Order: sequence, then structure tokens, then C-alpha cells
Amino acid sequence: MQLKRGQKLDLQVSVTAADRAMRLLEALLFVAEMDGLSASEGPDAAAAKLLALSRHFRKELAQLADDLGLVREGRDLRSLLMGQIERAQDCFDWGLIDGLGGYGGLDPEAEAYLRPRVAELIMVIKEMAQVAGRVRPRSI
Repeated sequence: MQLKRGQKLDLQVSVTAADRAMRLLEALLFVAEMDGLSASEGPDAAAAKLLALSRHFRKELAQLADDLGLVREGRDLRSLLMGQIERAQDCFDWGLIDGLGGYGGLDPEAEAYLRPRVAELIMVIKEMAQVAGRVRPRSI
């Protein structure tokens, strides 16, 4: 079977986007499962079924990509982690509290509450960036 260059590129974009969506879905289910275990809840049958369906979907997607000769794009885990950490860092920086004053004077009690908490978040983000930099390079 032959695909034109544009058709192949369009399919490649769809395969990549769908694969990433399913990976995120699986990650969310994993996090939810870990949170649920600490809450002493039993296994969630619907979540387990969804995870199985996602894995089946990704297997079929991989077969489609192989059959059509599409390049299966892998992303470096370390880069993905650093990107997410940088997003969090963009949300919480030292200018956040000062920026809140743009909506009118910030209540001193609210500022006293926020400053140490934002400082802690910034420290944790910096530590996460250091640890993520040591994650073993691998493609996902």
C-alpha cells in the first residue's frame, strides 16, 4: 500500500498525538491508583478496564504505525519531566505575590500566609529540577 507524503505526515501527527494522549491517561490512572491505595480503597474496576483498553489502543496504534512505515516518535523522559517542572516554576515565582497586588492591595495577613508557602514551593521545584536532571535518559 502506498501513501502520499502529506497523507503519511498527517497520519504520523495523529498517531503521535493519540499515543501521547493514551500515555497521559495511563499516567493519570496510575497516580489515581496510588492515591487510592493510601486511602484504603479497593481496586477500581472501571479504572483497571480503562487502563487495559488504553494499552490495547496503544498496541494497535503501534501496529498501524509499523504497517504503514510511520516513524514512531519517542520523547526523552528527562526532557518531558523538565518541561513539566518548568511549567510549575512559571506558575510560582517570586513575582507571583507582587503581581497579586495588581488587583488591589494585598491583605497583609494573606501576604504573610502566602510568602513562606510560595518560597517552599519554589524550593521544592528547584529540588525537583535537580533530581529530574539525574533521571536515566530513555525514550518513552
